[in-house]
Amino acid sequence: MISNINTDDIFKTDVLSYNDYYPFGMLIPGRHARSDDYRYAFNGMEADDEIKGEGNSYDFGARMYDNRISRFFKMDPKFMEFPYWSPYSFAGNNPIRFFDKNGESPGDPMHHEFLTTVAIEVYNFIKSKGGSTRGALLVISQASFESLWGKEAIRYKDYNLFGIMTLGEDYKRTTSHGRVRDYSKKGGFAASVSDFYNNVSRKWEGYAVLLTKNSFTPDDIDKALYTGDYIEWEKERNKTGHFSYNWDDVDEPTKTNNNEYGTRLFNQMKSVKKRFLNSLNYQIEKNNKRINEINDVISELNCHTECDNSPYRKDLIDERSYLNNQNKDLNTIKDEVSKEEL
Repeated sequence: MISNINTDDIFKTDVLSYNDYYPFGMLIPGRHARSDDYRYAFNGMEADDEIKGEGNSYDFGARMYDNRISRFFKMDPKFMEFPYWSPYSFAGNNPIRFFDKNGESPGDPMHHEFLTTVAIEVYNFIKSKGGSTRGALLVISQASFESLWGKEAIRYKDYNLFGIMTLGEDYKRTTSHGRVRDYSKKGGFAASVSDFYNNVSRKWEGYAVLLTKNSFTPDDIDKALYTGDYIEWEKERNKTGHFSYNWDDVDEPTKTNNNEYGTRLFNQMKSVKKRFLNSLNYQIEKNNKRINEINDVISELNCHTECDNSPYRKDLIDERSYLNNQNKDLNTIKDEVSKEEL
């Protein structure tokens, strides 16, 4: 954390805390420091240094955590939901994949909701338009950039993934660029993706073509979006009619290339691919566990003739069918994405 102090028109910073951690949260010797006035550290949790020393105990809300042994002091309040994990373990013993939000059982992987709902919707839409796997990953990456992994779109409930603007009254929020279009009454995320693609086809013809390619570089992205070495300032765009996704649109007397949108977006693709595959695998495993539970219950019901035609049994069969179909779709996407080399 950094606090600001201004004296005699000189900007200074007062560093209250800096910490480097091992995966389970233990401090790396010689690479941390914290002010006595600042109590928070690993995962933003409050440190309790009185008994076990500096940075060795954290209050996660539901339980206290000792990062040296990677264990909570008390049993997980929801341990019955996870019989395959120790009730004292942190993040399911896999902090790279999971995280403990408040000490009440491991949560889904980071950005899991976005990657197993919005990202899949974007992926399938781009593929349906003739886009390549690489092109679909590019659009998902741009959506994660422009909407902070869907947080802004969900927070304001306008479902706008790409910062698309409007001159009308169909908006809930504004930015320095103007009014952000509201898709809540126009079809939600699906409408946002469709509108983005239609805009791309009209305003960035090169980008629409790029989405069909099996191979492209950061420079190709900049060329298609008029960023990087191909940046056009506002006066130029007014003449050409081009639109630009600008990472740094600082209008200077002498044109200086400080716009790295293509490079940043390409790097984001690498992160998206890794997180996407992680979430797909996690959801498939989660579905399989539920399918096994359903099979066990149905098997038990089959022992009782009077239950054969019960609505409960039918609901279970329908749920199992849905999960099997979902896993089929998720496995198809996983196989395609895993083959993509970035």
